[in-house]
Amino acid sequence: MTPKDLLNKLKEKGFGPFVEVPCSTLAPLIAEAEKDPGVDVINPASEAVAVGIASGAYLAGKKPVLLIQNSGFLNTLNSLTSLNLIYDIPVLFMISWRGHGKDAPEHEIVGRDMEKYLDVFNVPYGVLDDHNADAAIKAADEYMTNSKKPYALMVTPGLLKGECAVPESPAYEIERKDAIVTVKKALLKNGYAFVSTNGFISRESFDAADSSDLYMMGSMGHALPIGLGIARYSDKKIAVLDGDGAAMMHLGAMPSVKSLDPKNLLHVIFDNEVYASTENQPTLSKDFDLAKMAELSGYKNVVKVTKKKELDGAIERLALKEGPSFLLIKVRPGNSKGCSRVSDKMTCSEIKDSFMRGLNGK
Repeated sequence: MTPKDLLNKLKEKGFGPFVEVPCSTLAPLIAEAEKDPGVDVINPASEAVAVGIASGAYLAGKKPVLLIQNSGFLNTLNSLTSLNLIYDIPVLFMISWRGHGKDAPEHEIVGRDMEKYLDVFNVPYGVLDDHNADAAIKAADEYMTNSKKPYALMVTPGLLKGECAVPESPAYEIERKDAIVTVKKALLKNGYAFVSTNGFISRESFDAADSSDLYMMGSMGHALPIGLGIARYSDKKIAVLDGDGAAMMHLGAMPSVKSLDPKNLLHVIFDNEVYASTENQPTLSKDFDLAKMAELSGYKNVVKVTKKKELDGAIERLALKEGPSFLLIKVRPGNSKGCSRVSDKMTCSEIKDSFMRGLNGK
């Protein structure tokens, strides 16, 4: 099925706007929607926010579509049950069915049980294939019109075939992998333990140095909360290696820094202004200064780096300062070639056990 065909079928039924939180499975459809001048595409920082925006669009007379990953569907459950289902606000959930077949470990549980979740939360659904799009969209439209309740269309990996748009790259000179190598080299010699966010940051961190880090596979946006919990109850110096998209997904974690005041925490964000693991759809960080957010959130030391020549000195200084500290490194989009998945070498449980042994000296 071509993304253009699917988009046109949705448009024919009056669906729009398209509120999306990036996913590689849905990337061809997102790219097609973005280049269509008759389609409004909105990309909020999280799925829960996306539900709110889509619900508001319905109240203003629209027929909104949510484009999200199935793991992201779980982020919508509070809004779904305490907003859409009780206020009778229909939105069309178009959900990529990650874990439907062999996939990365973070998708196994949700992929296996996705249909059960939809049943439990009383969301009827159809599974799109190459031949049933017209009937599936018609069924969704009729159900939502008559019941005023949400409906879901499941999209399996590989169904949508097409090129993804490549956004204009910001003109920063630092490569993310080089920045990760520089940061880890400086911090390892100062006794830091590392929590790295999901996606290519964990993969590049794994390649950068032989260290027993907590390499996150999923739970996007939770690297900082995990780091805060560790720093609160450990004497070890803790570095959180984060991405702009992940940090903004649960931005509410940053204000917790002021109240917890973790003197052993260094939060590093590699900001490339895109979701690098899902075909480089833009994040909101181009128009939002995460360093300013860190200052407002009570980090004691806040540094922003955009030049290669600044990076070594900045990380060396912050490594020795009492925290909480924050380093924002603006980097170019692009992923390192040949970076293997950490999960190809270790299970998630093995990653956790290794990290705990290193953290607790056992």
